[in-house]
Amino acid sequence: DVDLLSGAHKADDFLKRNAFGQVPVLEDDGTVIADSNAILVYLAIKYADAQWYPTDPKAAAEVQSWLSKAAGEIKAGPANARLVTVFGAGLDHEHAKSVAYGLFDVMECHLGASDFLVGDSATIADLMRDLKLGRWFRDYYLVPLSGAIWSTPTRDMLDFPASSFVRFFDNHGLLTVNDQP
Repeated sequence: DVDLLSGAHKADDFLKRNAFGQVPVLEDDGTVIADSNAILVYLAIKYADAQWYPTDPKAAAEVQSWLSKAAGEIKAGPANARLVTVFGAGLDHEHAKSVAYGLFDVMECHLGASDFLVGDSATIADLMRDLKLGRWFRDYYLVPLSGAIWSTPTRDMLDFPASSFVRFFDNHGLLTVNDQP
């Protein structure tokens, strides 16, 4: 656990793991990785099968393209718009919303022409659509919660593999409504 409010992410011991003083940081068998997208790729390649990070160059490039959107359009659009709305950040809210709407148009078009974002397996976006959980549940509960857990821009969470997501939430008791703290 990293206590961000107390500035633990700027302490010398943390800066040895991530010189930028940012979360997340993954430590796995002596390997330290300090970037959300790099962590996803590492975990997918090391612990999962090719469904999550394909070995086929074209499919891998498509997955990487969506991951790159997390650092670009998703960060500049919906993530920044959320920072303004939720935390009062001094960013250009109208610009962020404009970028977000443009991104959403591209994503809707893409999903309208394909069953899945990439390849032939489900992602979080697919899970949300198929379960008809609705925008409120997605935008105000599931996506912010999962984005906070993985320190990932919230819209990037919709690209996260559904089975890994569900398995993580189930393993950590986040899918139950009883016996919650």
